[in-house]
Amino acid sequence: MKKHAKRMGQIAEDWDEHWERVVEVHIGSYATLPSLCCRSVLHSSSLQILSKVEYIGYRAKKNKFMIVITLLGRFDLNATSFKCSHPACGITEEASVRNYVESGYWPGSPTRTCTLFTQTYMTHWFHTKHQIPSTAAMKYMEVSGKMSSEGGRVSIQNPVIYPIMFRTASSQFSYINHMIDVDIKQDEKMRCKACVLPCMYSHFDVIFKLYRYKAARSGHFKSLYGDSVIVSDEKIEVHVADETGLGSACCRHGVVLVAANLKTGENYRIVHFFQHFLWTIGYIYFCYDVICNYEKFLKDLIKVSEGHLLHGEWARMSKEMVGFLSVLHGRTHTWDCQVINNGRWREWACASLGEEQEQVFARFAKYGLVTKHMSPASRNDHLSEMIENHNKEKDDGMDYALAKRAKKLMEVEDRCLHRDSNLGSFASPANRLTITPPLSCEAKGKHGAVWCGSEKTCLAREEKVIQTKYEMKNYLESLAKIHSRLKEDKEIHTAIIQSWQESQVTLYPKSIQTYRGKLVLINTELQRLKLKVARAVALFRSYTYGDEAKKDSDFDSENYSDSDTDSNSTEKDY
Repeated sequence: MKKHAKRMGQIAEDWDEHWERVVEVHIGSYATLPSLCCRSVLHSSSLQILSKVEYIGYRAKKNKFMIVITLLGRFDLNATSFKCSHPACGITEEASVRNYVESGYWPGSPTRTCTLFTQTYMTHWFHTKHQIPSTAAMKYMEVSGKMSSEGGRVSIQNPVIYPIMFRTASSQFSYINHMIDVDIKQDEKMRCKACVLPCMYSHFDVIFKLYRYKAARSGHFKSLYGDSVIVSDEKIEVHVADETGLGSACCRHGVVLVAANLKTGENYRIVHFFQHFLWTIGYIYFCYDVICNYEKFLKDLIKVSEGHLLHGEWARMSKEMVGFLSVLHGRTHTWDCQVINNGRWREWACASLGEEQEQVFARFAKYGLVTKHMSPASRNDHLSEMIENHNKEKDDGMDYALAKRAKKLMEVEDRCLHRDSNLGSFASPANRLTITPPLSCEAKGKHGAVWCGSEKTCLAREEKVIQTKYEMKNYLESLAKIHSRLKEDKEIHTAIIQSWQESQVTLYPKSIQTYRGKLVLINTELQRLKLKVARAVALFRSYTYGDEAKKDSDFDSENYSDSDTDSNSTEKDY
């Protein structure tokens, strides 16, 4: 165990020390020049793999073997060596970590090339653990072992993959891709691109299935994601053991906005932290399962918090943010509580359900089978990946979700019009059934209960139609803003590369390779955004105006011109 712990500690130190170098190489690998020797004259395609005769002679001095893990299992291979054919260089050297990363491999350690994974293998594991959340890393490695053994490449006594290498490599690979998405592709992973006023709605809840055993290993690694996805424990403790669950809040589209670990049971202090966070980012509706008791706590907190640094913000939050009861959970409350705290029919609540977070937890709960045995850092990183992957899937399907909502509203509107035409004089507002609440709206002010019959139903439906159009427009504008920022970055990187090319420098600096890699990533993301906007515009037009011929068509780059992605034209339409 001591040897195992020492090895884990050494790998952790290696990654911390060489992190920036690996990131630089990985980004540069997207624009690799594999035949260019870094010691030779510029633009000389001089780097060559040793021939069989040269390789045998070179290996007589250095007998090094490597473990390479692919989707077909493990392979024990000889290390690669290169020779520069340029007369001014002529050096023969072993392939470095940089060479392997540029060739599509991923190291288990940034300082050693004894174990390599193909980047395809790492990507396959990332999608496997999030599409099948109960899959454990050890079982995934066992699958690779079975494939290797059946291929006759690994004996029963020889371990297939060193678990520490695999866990470390997969975590670092996922985090680097996260940094590329955030820093280079300008992707805002913890923000909903469709949410817009007047209906800025959020729902908070906790899940206790994502716990961690206190007896689980503590690990030697720090959390890579920090508090970029899950709020740090220090912030929670200031505002208000082993992890007992996870608290999170999402918007009406199911996009997770904030998450935090629970160190104890569900209490109002943690709820207050989430409400304050959501208020600071502009949300005005706060849905909670027991909002009736929580609002009493909030009033008492404001009274006793005079002199506190955030007392003024908390007081404004209690007035500006509207809390209401979830629809399903509200059924367990008394009838007067349901009437007083009902928020489904409030102005610009757009008949929101208040159960969106439960739908999110229906998927998150499956991760509990693996998180309970993880170290704190591994659990935090795994759940951060889970949340970001969930938000990415929601964002990729946001255009379909909004279009489906618009289509459903159109169908409801058609049914209502048909019904009203058949009812005749009974369809007038004066003859419609209205349920009068025991407390008038004026008695409760802006928090008043509004329980009405078909009049309020029609009003809520009209608000949903208007809000859906706002969300469509805001979604396209959000994509347009990202596109604009990426074009600015593209111009900057292009200018830097052109400036270096005009300088007539003979050596090829590694920083230029990094800029070229970023340029490739930016161009790829720009093209993806173009297709995404074209598909969204086609869907929104189809469902908004009822064009059945277009709703099931395939959307690709050949069907749309550059004018289809113009944000100005889409704004006029919606």
